Parts: sequence; C-alpha cells; structure tokens
Amino acid sequence: GKHGRNGKRGNRRHRQRLIFAVTCHHNCSRKRATTGVDAAVDDMAVAGYALSAAVHLIFLAFLAWTGRMPRCSPLSSGLFIGALLTSALWAAAQALGQSAGDPAWLATAALFDLARYAMWLTFLYTLIGAMREGDSPRAPSAMRWVLVATLVAAVLLQGVRVAAGAIVHPGSRLVLLVLLALPLLGLLLLEQLFRNLGEDPRWFAKPVCI
Repeated sequence: GKHGRNGKRGNRRHRQRLIFAVTCHHNCSRKRATTGVDAAVDDMAVAGYALSAAVHLIFLAFLAWTGRMPRCSPLSSGLFIGALLTSALWAAAQALGQSAGDPAWLATAALFDLARYAMWLTFLYTLIGAMREGDSPRAPSAMRWVLVATLVAAVLLQGVRVAAGAIVHPGSRLVLLVLLALPLLGLLLLEQLFRNLGEDPRWFAKPVCI
C-alpha cells in the first residue's frame, strides 16, 4: 500500500513539474516573440521618420535649386520654408528619440511638432486671407481666433508636459483633445482653401490638398 501511494505521489509531482516546464517555455517564447515584434515596429518607425525628414529636405532643396519657391507675399514664402524646415526637424528628432529612447529628443520632437503645425496652419490661413481679402473679412477673422486659441492651448499644455518631463507618457484627455484639434483645424483650412479657388487652379491644388 505504501509503495502504491508513493508511486502515485511521484507521478503527480512529475506531471506538475512537466506542466510547470511547458508553461515557462510557452511564456518565454511569447515574451521573445513580443520583443521581436516591438523591435521590428520601432525599426519601421525610425525608418519612416528618417525618410520623412529626408523627403522634406530634398523637396526644399529642389525648390531652391530650380527657383520654384512660392512667389507670393514675403510672409507666406517665409512660412512655407519654415514649415518644410520644422517638419524635417520634427521627423529627425522623432527618429533619434525612437532609436535612442532618449526623452530629451522626444521632448524636442514635441516642440518641433507644435512649430510645424503653427507654420503650416498659419501658411494656409494667409493664403485664404489673400484670396478673400475683399470678399468676406469676417470668416478669416473668425478662423484667426480659432487658430490662435488652438495653438496657444497646445503650446501651453505641451510646454507644461515637457517642463515636467512627462512627454514620454500619454497625456490627459484635454491634451489629446487639443492635439487632435490641430489636424482637424488643418483639414478645415484646406477645405476653405480648396473651396475659394477657381475652377482652373483647383486642378493644380488637388494633389497638394490630398
């Protein structure tokens, strides 16, 4: 009887050890797979940001080399060049932050992100204002206040996060709402720009707006 009970206990312990070993192997394999996927996603993100920085700089150099810079007002031309430069700097800082995992680069990228949005949105606003100068002054004025309020709110909220060293963590709902308002405001300005163009210029503006 004792030998039979000892044998059953031994078999039970053997099964428990076997189950424990299989579980540990499965968990370790899953962690290695997850780590490999995360590394691949990070590499793709770094490559994408680096490509974006290169494309913006190449496009700016192409315009300067061929003499095809926008020949509108000095303010609009400066905003366009500044938008391309800040977009390239934002993408480069994001690539460095993703590859090195350095919060300082991510904070720099967040500031350049606000700068590029400010440049692009203000550039679009100046184009709309130039087209509607003698047409409907109230609409550009209303857009201006919405633009200024959104940018000021974004700068203040992101500035606080950068100063507190919390830029690597997800922001609050208010921060996400304000940051989401920036691209939505860009879409609104693009729609206004496209609507106020004539029939012939619309065909040339379609690729840019898309």
